[in-house]
Amino acid sequence: MSSPNQPDIDNVSRFLSKLVTGMLDGNGLHVNIMDVPKIITSGKKLKGDDGKMVTVDTLRRIEEAHPEIWDLLLVGASEMMKERIRKALVPRTDVDTTVEK
Repeated sequence: MSSPNQPDIDNVSRFLSKLVTGMLDGNGLHVNIMDVPKIITSGKKLKGDDGKMVTVDTLRRIEEAHPEIWDLLLVGASEMMKERIRKALVPRTDVDTTVEK
């Protein structure tokens, strides 16, 4: 599935993946200030499903450099799910829980 905005998708996903890869490499947030206007312009041209394509392409690029990214994402997701379960199991004060015999 090719989009007429493919060069813009590539520009944005390459920029985002470089940011994440740089952080995972221990280099922190390293941004070439000269690239920022080009990335903003490319981002403004994206429409519809282009955002999904940017996300998928970004994750693919990050995975190439750091295959362990899936472990990090799954650990984070499971912690979110654990927190949701904990909140759901806490007794609610708005429900009358007294039992009459």
